[in-house]
Amino acid sequence: ILVPSNTFIVTISNQKNISKTDILHSNIPQESIKHISVDTYIPWVTKIIELKNFIKLNYDNLPDYIIYLDKFDTIVVNHIPNPQEILNFYNCKILFNKEGRYGHDGCSNPSVKYYQDFLDSSFDKHTALIKKIYGVERGEVGLNAGAFLGEKKALLEILEEMLDFHYSKPHTEGFPYGWIDDQSVFRYMFLKYPNIIRLDLYSKIFTQAHNETYSGKTFDDSNFFNHYNKFENLFNNKAI
Repeated sequence: ILVPSNTFIVTISNQKNISKTDILHSNIPQESIKHISVDTYIPWVTKIIELKNFIKLNYDNLPDYIIYLDKFDTIVVNHIPNPQEILNFYNCKILFNKEGRYGHDGCSNPSVKYYQDFLDSSFDKHTALIKKIYGVERGEVGLNAGAFLGEKKALLEILEEMLDFHYSKPHTEGFPYGWIDDQSVFRYMFLKYPNIIRLDLYSKIFTQAHNETYSGKTFDDSNFFNHYNKFENLFNNKAI
């Protein structure tokens, strides 16, 4: 596959599993990707720490756009498009993959109730934001942190803010303080910065390869997210 010269791809995994997943990204030119391996991988805060450190330490030598891919369950099947065109389409600086649910992240720290309170208070806001940006009432669609594209400067700033949430303040100050799951905190950041962070609802660069269900019923589309492409004409990419 071809990767634009203004784009660099990063993956992160522990040393034990790195050889098992190398085949997933073997079609990416080695000069366009960095596989970061660590001795101990803590889901999912290690990902944020290592990605932030890599960008910061190599900032002047990196191109303008960074694509992050989870090492163990992502593949690249087409040439990478011009990242600026994709970000311009959505009028954002960081673009995330999406998934067909807005629910618990599977991470139990600091407590299930702590996260559930965030879900209960944020779901209506999330649904309204999806409707406002994309024109569709599909609140169940959620940000997926396994694949994202960002302008280098904006991405570094968001990662540094996330680490402040992860570590600098006690969770008694309210969500997301003390929460180390990256996907949950990125969802919080989407609500906070909807003109910086957006979701690739129309699969311009990211999608999931398996079928999803919505309200207990499988879409007829070959892929769940093709469903949203029908509504692209409703999208208005102006700042909100």
